[in-house]
Amino acid sequence: MLYVVSRILRTHAPTSTHLCLYANKDMTLPGTGLFVASGKSLSIGGPASVLIAYCFIGMMLYFTMQALGELAVAFPVAGSFSAYSTRFLDPAWGFAMGWK
Repeated sequence: MLYVVSRILRTHAPTSTHLCLYANKDMTLPGTGLFVASGKSLSIGGPASVLIAYCFIGMMLYFTMQALGELAVAFPVAGSFSAYSTRFLDPAWGFAMGWK
């Protein structure tokens, strides 16, 4: 029954744009875990602590991306950002960064 309904509702094959949207949906949309954890933090610390925490983490992510951008300009590599960990820290650290 579900197969028949899905065949009726789908009138055309998905395009490459649809496939990209399906593949990236987990990375772009906040999941239920974000809301559950936010609710617990909100009940314990109040709204100001949640806002301060989000601002702090946002600033850390901004500075991390700025640093990675500067590394990419200064030392271009054909790999992910774990290549910088391998080059500047330790090969074992780079392996651990690129594990998953």
